[in-house]
Amino acid sequence: MNRRNLKKNINFLAGELAAECIAHVNYGQSSNLEDVDNVLKSILMLQNEMINRLSHVEPGSTKMFFKKLREDLINGTDQIVEQIKAL
Repeated sequence: MNRRNLKKNINFLAGELAAECIAHVNYGQSSNLEDVDNVLKSILMLQNEMINRLSHVEPGSTKMFFKKLREDLINGTDQIVEQIKAL
């Protein structure tokens, strides 16, 4: 998979997380709007961080770079999902 497709996938994932957050608020129990804003900010920060890291790949150890990027993306996504569940 090339970088362009990875960026598209990261953007898609961020959009899905944001949609899930908004759907959870609209169809779930009432939530504090400040908490919702914080979750949406977390989604944007994760998206920006991953895209920036992907745009500046360090030469030499690309296999380890992409492994670390994948782990961080999974961990960040899991944290955001837990934040959405807590709303």
